[in-house]
Amino acid sequence: MYRIVAMLTLLSITLSSVLTPVIAFNSVEELYWWLRAGAYFTYLYTLPQPYGFVIDGYTYETSALLVNYTILSVAGVRALINLSLVFVNATVYELCKNVTCPVIQEMVNKTLHILLEIDLKTLGVYVNGSWIDEWLYLATINQLKGEAPKLVRVPSPTYGIRYQENTAEAQIIETFYEMLREELGEDLAKCILVKRIQDANIGCEGFPPVLGAPAVKPGEKVVHLRAHGGYRVEAIKPPPANFSFTIKSYTISGDRVARIGVERPSGLEWKAVAYISGYGRSILDGIRLGLLEVERNISIGYRRVYAFKVKFAPLELYAMNHYDEPEEEAFLMCLLYNPFRREVFLVTGFRCLGPLTWITGYYDYYTGVLLHLNVYVDDIMLMPVQAYTRLLGIEEVVRFPIRLRPIPPSELRAELVLVDTNISFERPIIGGAEGGFNLVHVAIVGVVISIGIIGVKVALSRRKRSLTT
Repeated sequence: MYRIVAMLTLLSITLSSVLTPVIAFNSVEELYWWLRAGAYFTYLYTLPQPYGFVIDGYTYETSALLVNYTILSVAGVRALINLSLVFVNATVYELCKNVTCPVIQEMVNKTLHILLEIDLKTLGVYVNGSWIDEWLYLATINQLKGEAPKLVRVPSPTYGIRYQENTAEAQIIETFYEMLREELGEDLAKCILVKRIQDANIGCEGFPPVLGAPAVKPGEKVVHLRAHGGYRVEAIKPPPANFSFTIKSYTISGDRVARIGVERPSGLEWKAVAYISGYGRSILDGIRLGLLEVERNISIGYRRVYAFKVKFAPLELYAMNHYDEPEEEAFLMCLLYNPFRREVFLVTGFRCLGPLTWITGYYDYYTGVLLHLNVYVDDIMLMPVQAYTRLLGIEEVVRFPIRLRPIPPSELRAELVLVDTNISFERPIIGGAEGGFNLVHVAIVGVVISIGIIGVKVALSRRKRSLTT
């Protein structure tokens, strides 16, 4: 009997040592064990061409930006951080309306900064108690496990919806407008759904302009759907990933890297994949997964308008299926509403027909830290900090026609890379530091378990024979 106990104990110790690298986080403290006042992270954001950033009446032109955030204090699940943005080696222009403006100075490093508060449980970013955004640079426990989606803010276009008068489609569009008017107020609803071009910019601060109406057929109308910005609702795929990352001579292997987004397909098929990708395949998936709670549902055949309470962020979601198809098959027009700031955003994910910006990113599974992010297509100029541009004091972002050159779609990519930090990615444990998780560990575990089971069976058999003789 003592031999059996000894063998089981040895098996337990061996399994413990083998399985140590496989991490199961259960609390904020376990994931963000590195979090302390003074911890900082610096990212380099490179653009495919120079852009101009208007600040205090001057334009700073650059294609490289440094994004830094430093932890100032931690209290419970809240962290106060300083976020800074540096325009690297910028050319400073006098602000003018001409094609070329006078150069004031060259090789300037301009720094802007703001203070933000982060809820470490949800990664919601708050300023004076108002929800601003979801923090891009970290992932939560549930997000790393693939159990909750991540909101990634991206630029947003304006959509024009054609429809025939006196049809079910016209009726559902009007129903959607009435829902927005009742939920958000008439002033906001008329800025979101623009029925007449001449009404597009009347008291609609922060909304993109409607430049003109596309050609329409007799009896056809166009309603323009627009928002303050856009979001992608993305799922993070747990390790392993086909990616490794080295920082300060320390290499983070793919067996501990979680991936967000997917690699961009070739050709035109990426557009369809971009719409369908994200967390869940449809609005109904979001309901089944407990991410959305239906508050209103109005239908005309398959055509529907919805109002949802969002369960993973303090937001509301409004959706319209203006096609005569089931929700699992149709593309929907969706709006996320932030009641703190009365802002609305077009959405990609849950099969919503939103922004086409394509992202591929990687998070370290042990620390929750963003390591690398690629951004493709669309208006990519200030994606990592666009939620904070007004808070940083950026008045406008413009392109410089004199410096532009035609860029093929394959090169229209921006990159955000972690270049410096003062935290260690080697999480300390008793007797050393944690390693990664890979298939070799699984094989070893299998062998150890098999040997242990065989050993226990042999011991029991011998003991049985000794008792009978």
